[in-house]
Amino acid sequence: MKRRQAGLSIIEIMIAMTLGLLLLTAVGAFYVAQSRNQRELSNQFGQIENGRYALDVLTRYLENAGYYGHYVYMDEFPRATDTMPAACETDPQYLYLTSTGTNALAFAVQGAASPTMAATFPCLNSSNLYADNDALLVRSVDPTIVASGVLNARNVYLQAVARLNYPAIATGANAASFTLTSLSGTPGDIRRYPVRIFYVSRCVEASGGVCASGSDSPTLHMLELGDTGSSTGFTDSPLVENIERLVVEYGLDMAGSNHTYKDASGTRVLQHDGTPDVYRRQPSTTDEWARVVALRLTVVARAANITAGYTDTRSYTLASGVSYTPSGTAANYRRKLFRKTVYLTNVGTRRE
Repeated sequence: MKRRQAGLSIIEIMIAMTLGLLLLTAVGAFYVAQSRNQRELSNQFGQIENGRYALDVLTRYLENAGYYGHYVYMDEFPRATDTMPAACETDPQYLYLTSTGTNALAFAVQGAASPTMAATFPCLNSSNLYADNDALLVRSVDPTIVASGVLNARNVYLQAVARLNYPAIATGANAASFTLTSLSGTPGDIRRYPVRIFYVSRCVEASGGVCASGSDSPTLHMLELGDTGSSTGFTDSPLVENIERLVVEYGLDMAGSNHTYKDASGTRVLQHDGTPDVYRRQPSTTDEWARVVALRLTVVARAANITAGYTDTRSYTLASGVSYTPSGTAANYRRKLFRKTVYLTNVGTRRE
């Protein structure tokens, strides 16, 4: 006689369902935790990558600062009473000697902190600026030599030869201005001269100079002098997202016995040896700006997203006497501080 097969009882089914639900809950919790950890790791990797990349970009341009081909400006050291060149100048005739006679090329870098940024950099849209940051200008020519027959009409170029102590600067539309020749009669090399300004914007994209809706994120930007598509002017480009702070300290070569110069009256002595003797947040005179041979860069990179339940209570020392303590919604982002000192080789080595 066959034995009748028995089914599962209701109690057994309920126990099996409960165990299954517990297992699913555990798997779900594990998945959520892993996803959260993955997001946090991604945030941290993003901070590190963006911070390092921002410093790498700035370093690359600063290492070329003060390079003007065959032109060397050592015999035109500015006076303390000279006026600084206009940072946002676009007229080629004033990119060498300004309207007041100051040699703009003597200043490989120029900058401003928040309190003086609007006055120093009027080409920056004040409504786009991310508060409490510095702006930094870098002057140099590109290393690549450009043939006279292929000059862009709206780009700015510089021509120099070793035998002359002055360059020729003009747009490609005025290529006839490039008449400098060497002793053998060979035309001087022509290189593009794009003045560059770095600053932190409160957004990624700016359409018509105004932050576009939905692109709010502190971003390192660069203005570059050249062909805007319709004229000679500055073009704004985003470089690195989620850069929250950019602070610059300037290393000044204030002493030394390697080189000594006197002005025409014989009353002023300039001493330097190519080594930074003191770092300052903002040089106070034209003479001090011309003595900058190194920069100490501090960058704060934040995560792309807020971390739930996290509050950043740390205070970040950005420079001597300058700190940053996140508050409000900003305190819910994780962030890292990066610092690097860059020596201006094209400036400092001429003074060693």
